[in-house]
Amino acid sequence: LHGVGVSVVNALSTKVSVEIKTDGYRWTQDYKLGVPTAALERHEATDETGTSVTFWADGDIFETTEYSFETLSRRFQEMAFLNKGLTIKLTDERESAKAVAGAD
Repeated sequence: LHGVGVSVVNALSTKVSVEIKTDGYRWTQDYKLGVPTAALERHEATDETGTSVTFWADGDIFETTEYSFETLSRRFQEMAFLNKGLTIKLTDERESAKAVAGAD
């Protein structure tokens, strides 16, 4: 997000879930309205590395919280191309996307 990091995403979201795989473990922490809902939690050991951020944009701040999957996909593809070793996985969990994905 323009190099400002997860702190801005957290401030502009109703909920944020973070999963980090580093230092030999998987770590998680959730936030509600910018405040941690629990302490940083260490889980199982892993050799994997990476970070996953899931967020719910705050409708009281943004005019709309409906995003174009295609626009985000293109932007993330550009970011991954410009940053060697970066993999970005974009998942659309909206009910409308699930209905389309399951249609024959």
